[in-house]
Amino acid sequence: MPDALGSVRGAVNSGAAPLESRQYSPYGEPLGSYSQSAFGFAGEQTDANGLVYLRARYMNPATGMFLSKDPVEGFMQRPMSRNGYSYVEGNPVNYTDPSGEFLPILLGIAGATAFGAAFGAFAALGMYEAALRGDCGCDKKQWAQHTDRNTFLTQAALAGAAFGFGFAGAALSPLTAIAAGALGIHIGIDTIQHTWTDIQKNGGLFGGGLNPCNQLELLGGIAGIIGGVGMLGSGLNTISENLGVPKPWENQGGTRKSPINNTGSEGYPGIFPAGSGVTKLPKTPMDLDVVELVEAVRSRYPSMPMEINLKYFKEHIEIGEVDLQVSKVIIEVKGGGLKGAVKDVAAKYNPDINPTQKQVILYAPNVKSITHNQVSQIEGLGPLGTKIFRAGSLNDLLDYIGN
Repeated sequence: MPDALGSVRGAVNSGAAPLESRQYSPYGEPLGSYSQSAFGFAGEQTDANGLVYLRARYMNPATGMFLSKDPVEGFMQRPMSRNGYSYVEGNPVNYTDPSGEFLPILLGIAGATAFGAAFGAFAALGMYEAALRGDCGCDKKQWAQHTDRNTFLTQAALAGAAFGFGFAGAALSPLTAIAAGALGIHIGIDTIQHTWTDIQKNGGLFGGGLNPCNQLELLGGIAGIIGGVGMLGSGLNTISENLGVPKPWENQGGTRKSPINNTGSEGYPGIFPAGSGVTKLPKTPMDLDVVELVEAVRSRYPSMPMEINLKYFKEHIEIGEVDLQVSKVIIEVKGGGLKGAVKDVAAKYNPDINPTQKQVILYAPNVKSITHNQVSQIEGLGPLGTKIFRAGSLNDLLDYIGN
């Protein structure tokens, strides 16, 4: 008896009498002891150690993490896809990963390609039939009479599939998005210009020129421009975030530096013991916003152990840094605004930095307002979600840490 994800929710005997009922945590950890079948969460097998077997890799449902890294590197526009150990990008409610090498974006590309092909063929069929009936003028009728119907529909389906693939594939990288957007705008403008010429030739907007064929072509051109502008803007926005270019609607505040370091002379810990081949070294100088947060935490919780202002290295290569880490959370401080916040927070879920997948908190002491899109992107990161605290919420942050 499966649910929408394919998880086994119950078992019955040959007489349809219930034998057991099952429940799972979001990542598939059984909430009870079940014995009727080795198949469970998402319809997959669970071994004697409680690990879910997903063919290419094993997943630990207690942490929502794979035991080995995904060979696919992931995509810049989907920060959680860059975490090669997370299960379905931290969204187990909506996705499954039967191969252990899954990225939701690939399904999106496949779906958009299929939709584009179907839409292209459907629109082409309507245009062809209207032209053949003479509803679109003499030139279009002659064209239809001398054009093979199946060949035209096949070409239209391929063109639609290419557009669908191009626009969906724009999520692969900002450069792909810019290229797809520019192409969509160019084709949209060219289509509208061509269609307008035909409308004028056949009597104008109110003289019969706006026939069914030209209506479809105009709609296609407008859709190409709108989609192209969206893709172009998305690509440019991603590049600006990666380069750290501030947004005009963000309160950028100011990133202040302090001469205080964390080598131990100021009462801050220095180098911490390394684990799993990862070395942690102090980062200097320390941002004054981090200093102020550390002092506030120390004042509220004098005995709370902390790791402060560290860079992480693996095999002599820097893999990331942490502003403040306490027993249950990692805090990312963005004193200068939210530029690059999504990428920086996602990096804190790297298992080499955060092996137990502690919740990450984003503290932006100089930011008063955050867009809905930024909130949804940031809060969706990590198995437990990411908390956001803005300007004026320091006490709320301290309460959250303590609880």
